[in-house]
Amino acid sequence: MTAPKPCLLTFIDWYTPAYKAGGPIRSVSNMAALLESEFEIFVYTGNQDIDGTKIDKTENEWHEGLFGEKILYNNTPKLNTLKQFIKEHPEATFHINGIYSLRFSILPLLYIKLLNLGTKTILSPRGMLGSGAMKIKPFKKKVFLLLAKSLGLYKNITWHATSTEEKANILHKIGNNAKVTLVQNIPSKTTKEIYKIEKEKGKLKMTSISRVAPIKKFEVILESLLSFPINEISIEWNIYGPIEDPEYKKILLEKASKIPYLNLQFEGAINPDCISEIITKSHLFCLPSANENYGHAIVESFANACPVLISDKTPWQKLKTNNAGMDIPLANKSEFSKAIYYFANLNQEEWLLWQKGAHEFALNMQNDEKLKEAYKSLFTK
Repeated sequence: MTAPKPCLLTFIDWYTPAYKAGGPIRSVSNMAALLESEFEIFVYTGNQDIDGTKIDKTENEWHEGLFGEKILYNNTPKLNTLKQFIKEHPEATFHINGIYSLRFSILPLLYIKLLNLGTKTILSPRGMLGSGAMKIKPFKKKVFLLLAKSLGLYKNITWHATSTEEKANILHKIGNNAKVTLVQNIPSKTTKEIYKIEKEKGKLKMTSISRVAPIKKFEVILESLLSFPINEISIEWNIYGPIEDPEYKKILLEKASKIPYLNLQFEGAINPDCISEIITKSHLFCLPSANENYGHAIVESFANACPVLISDKTPWQKLKTNNAGMDIPLANKSEFSKAIYYFANLNQEEWLLWQKGAHEFALNMQNDEKLKEAYKSLFTK
């Protein structure tokens, strides 16, 4: 007789077919794909995308996802629903994504305390304790964390860090007594073949896939080109992602209008299924973010053999030594300008070396069995 699979209940504000919230959705979806044969996975999520677009799914009933996970769409988790779930799955592990969401982080934690469940609970902060993220509404976040700790909201839980930097952030913000387990995010599958597009010396096609918000620091690229102009090249830069801050987009377009050799376009939100196709039409992926806990789009660029130009505020460091891209401090605008000039002036043969470097970097990340065992341990031990 086959033993029943362990049960995992994941709380997250947005989940597929929602896609505009980006990384956290991909993190949980990749986890469901990796663990589908090992766990019975349930996802409790909202009934809207991040921009308010309604999800075309019947609420308050379980739907089957792409990887066999059961998904319940409801705007707010209900105590009675949780009670019924626990009655049917008394050994379930709870997995909470994010920190500040009232509906899908705070309420589930309060319910766990209220019901005195004593169940194993994992909290994945998804980069929300990073230095860049904490600079946005810092006072409110500090007050909330102080209250949460004083109320014992995080007592007897395990924190899930996906990088050594995130682990340090958790210990610093929550306290050195916090129980933290380090398990990296699950990378996208690496393409088997390296795509081929024309790379002409002096021309560069850059792509960014990200929500358009100040934390992404796109202005650093524009200011680097304004401060250190390069007149003998031509750049096409397409930014894909929801416009979270229209005023920020306006500022970027105004800066871009002063750079004659740059054509900047905002393409809007895209379905994750289109990411590979977009990246394989690009010479360089660009994301000078102030904080990336993981950066799924960065990893997808590696997986699709596209070198990257990013800040040093991600887990992906010393890329130049691997010919996978360049990671540059945000304050060093001249280095961003030099990097763009360098990539623009590569010919086909030179650029292919960087493609191969990015592809090899992705292949070295792939270790599904090791990751599967790490996640099994995180959720069961």
